[in-house]
Amino acid sequence: MSALFGVIAIPLGWIMKACYLLVKNYGIALILFTIIIRLLLLPLNIKQQKSTARMSKLQPELKKLQKKYANNKEKYQEEMMALYAKENASPTAGCLPMLITMLVLFALIEVVYNPLYYVTDINRDDLEASNKLISNLYTVSYEVKEDEDVESISEMLKKIEKDNSGISEDDKYKKLKDELSEYKNIDKLEMTDKQWDRVLGAIKLHNDIDTEFMLNEDYITPSLAKSRPALLNFSFMNKADGKYADVIDLVEDGLGDKIKDFDYTFFGIKLESFPKWNGFNSDSLLVLVPVLSFVMQLLTTFVMQHFSKKNNPSAAEAMGGMKIMLYVMPIFSLIITFNFP
Repeated sequence: MSALFGVIAIPLGWIMKACYLLVKNYGIALILFTIIIRLLLLPLNIKQQKSTARMSKLQPELKKLQKKYANNKEKYQEEMMALYAKENASPTAGCLPMLITMLVLFALIEVVYNPLYYVTDINRDDLEASNKLISNLYTVSYEVKEDEDVESISEMLKKIEKDNSGISEDDKYKKLKDELSEYKNIDKLEMTDKQWDRVLGAIKLHNDIDTEFMLNEDYITPSLAKSRPALLNFSFMNKADGKYADVIDLVEDGLGDKIKDFDYTFFGIKLESFPKWNGFNSDSLLVLVPVLSFVMQLLTTFVMQHFSKKNNPSAAEAMGGMKIMLYVMPIFSLIITFNFP
């Protein structure tokens, strides 16, 4: 299924790239992209809405048939199919448009969360290598933190120096690699020699990269590190005043500058930022984004419920327990938005 999303994502990526090249700003490009995709999906949405409305209008008639032929299921099925044919309705007519919309939606997620991959001309192998470096660095940092015997990578290095008097720099990092490799979850990564070189290279550049950056939730959330490392390329460029930007260049010299040239902002807001309440300051204003989104979704739900009950009371009653999902989804969305940019 993921391969199918990837195929659908390719033409969507072309549209996103065209939007970005037009405005040279990813935030504005996202708005243009959204409008275009909405317009492309409009015929499908209209078809689905018509089908849903048609089926809702038939609910009272279906209830009468159900009551009339309560003891004759076969006759009920015949009369129901006859009613569908007469009214040119089908209970499955809205499924295909919905399925296509869902496929496009999941492909959209792939495009939106991988702007460097779909919008820029940066070598894709380099991007994959950078994503892998970030993912590996997070796992290494997390596993060391979980160790009861040490607190950080820098502490491990100091201990190696203390236990091996006069050890050379190269041997010190070889020893570090050996010790890190003993951690179960790091061993599971099955890193290649080149990947190890990059991880150790990052640690050589910044011994504090684990405690000060990778595990600092002001810069990187665990959810983001585990599921969307591609977006963390921007964090290395912009967070902590770009102190860790040189880490990305371990993949390819100048890769960091190419990423920095990509305008990943919206009216001055860095889009790799995520909502976090840090008291009353400008950074905490990002909390308004998910909160307002949540309020608007709830408002939309209330309006839909109101008109549904007004226009077709029987259909609204038939929804029963399904109504709760209309309220659960905005809450679910609110939780997600506090873990992603």
